[in-house]
Amino acid sequence: MTKLVASRDTSFLSFLFMDFDIHFYRLRGYIQAVILPALCFLKIMGKKATRTHVVLSSMTAALGIICAIVGTYSSLSDIVKQYS
Repeated sequence: MTKLVASRDTSFLSFLFMDFDIHFYRLRGYIQAVILPALCFLKIMGKKATRTHVVLSSMTAALGIICAIVGTYSSLSDIVKQYS
């Protein structure tokens, strides 16, 4: 009986960490697709960037960070609800 319970706990933990891996890759996708290009553009342009470039790139990076935070919170709350 103890082995069966330990086996269930182990499979639960591995499934839970698998979900975290999936959500980590989604977060990494936000960072790679939205946040880094905007920040790299600002870094490359440096002083040559106009005020409009700086504002739009900063807003794009900020929106990407907000989306990543909200998406991560939503995913983690779904995981918690699933196992509660």
